[in-house]
Amino acid sequence: MKFKYISATNCRFLLPGWFDIRILRDFDLFLQEVDDTSEHKGVIGKMRQKNRLTQGKKTWDRFLNYDIEICYDMDFCTNVAQLRIQDYYDFSDGSRSGFDRRVNSMFSIIHKDGARWTFKIPLQFLLKDWGDANDGHQCYSHCIKLTRNSGNEDDDTSSTGLIEKCYSGITRRNWLKRLEEHLREVRQGDNKLFHLAWRESIKGKDVVYHSYLQLVNLSYDEAMAWEERYVDTHSLYPKGLNMIPGGFKGLSHLYKHRITDHPIVDLDERDRAIAEFVRQHPRKGMPNPFMTELWKDDEHYLKVISSREKNLMPSQVLKIRELASAGYSITEITRDVGALNEVQVKNVLAERTYKRVY
Repeated sequence: MKFKYISATNCRFLLPGWFDIRILRDFDLFLQEVDDTSEHKGVIGKMRQKNRLTQGKKTWDRFLNYDIEICYDMDFCTNVAQLRIQDYYDFSDGSRSGFDRRVNSMFSIIHKDGARWTFKIPLQFLLKDWGDANDGHQCYSHCIKLTRNSGNEDDDTSSTGLIEKCYSGITRRNWLKRLEEHLREVRQGDNKLFHLAWRESIKGKDVVYHSYLQLVNLSYDEAMAWEERYVDTHSLYPKGLNMIPGGFKGLSHLYKHRITDHPIVDLDERDRAIAEFVRQHPRKGMPNPFMTELWKDDEHYLKVISSREKNLMPSQVLKIRELASAGYSITEITRDVGALNEVQVKNVLAERTYKRVY
C-alpha cells in the first residue's frame, strides 16, 4: 500500500510487527486530519519539508520545533483503537524545551491483563524524506512503571503512586533487534539488573512498559557520548537499571575492573564484558530494584506485615506500647495482645522490630 506521509521502510525497521499495515494505514490517514486542522494546520507537511532541507545534518538539528505527540492506542480489552493528539506547547507547566521539543509518535498496546506497552519515536523518523533511519547507531531507553500495589492481586484500593525504573542503551544493529536480545536474556534468567527488573514486573498487574527510540543515524562516538550523559542523568543504579556508567565512562569502568584488555572496545565486546562483570560481581549486593522502592512506602510495609500469619498486626504493636506505658508486665502484655511469645513483645519495646508502626 502506498502511504501519503509515512515511509513504509522506516516503519518496518523502527516499529514492532504488531503495528501492521492496517494500523499504519489508519495512522497515515490521521496524519492527514492533523495536517488539515486549524490548530495544527500544515505541521505534517512542515516536517516532511524539514526532512528534505536538513539532509546530511545531525539528527538533533533536524527536528521541527513543535511540541505535540500523535498517539495510536489499541485496547485489546475493548478491541477499540483511538487516535489522538497530546498537546504540550499550550501548557506552561507541561511544555517541553530544547532537545525534548519535537513531534513524537506514540503507539500503545493495552493488553487484557491491564499491561500497557508504548513505543515512542520522533515522528520525523517515520515520515518520507528522512532517509534511511536504520543507518548508523541508535539511542534508546526502556522504562518499567509499576503501581505501588501492582503486585498484590487482592488489593482493590486505589494506587498509591508509580515506581518507574529506566534502562538506557545504544546499538549499531537495530533497537528492536536489541530489545529482542534483552527479552531473550530475561526469559533465560539473566541477572543483569534490567533483565531482573523486567522479569519481576511480569508478575504484577497494570504494568506500563515504555520504549523510547530517541536518536538514530549517529556515529559511534556520538552515540557513546549520548549514552554517557543520559545514563548519568536518568538511569544509573540506584536511580535506574544501568549497572555501570554509559558510554566511554562505562568502558573505563570495565577496563579498570580488568574485564576488558583495552579501554576502547566495540559494542558487541562491551555486551560480553558486562555479562562477565555480572558473573564476577553478581549484582554487587544490589537489592531488588522495585522492592527497594516499595519498602520505602509505609502503606506497603503495613500491608505486608499484616498479611503474614506470625507477624503482629499494627493494632497489636500499638497495644503493646500502650500497656507497657501503663505498667503491665511482659507476661501480661503477651497474653492480652495475643503475641506469639514474650520475645516478640520485648523486641517491640526495645525498638528492634516494628519501628515504622506508630
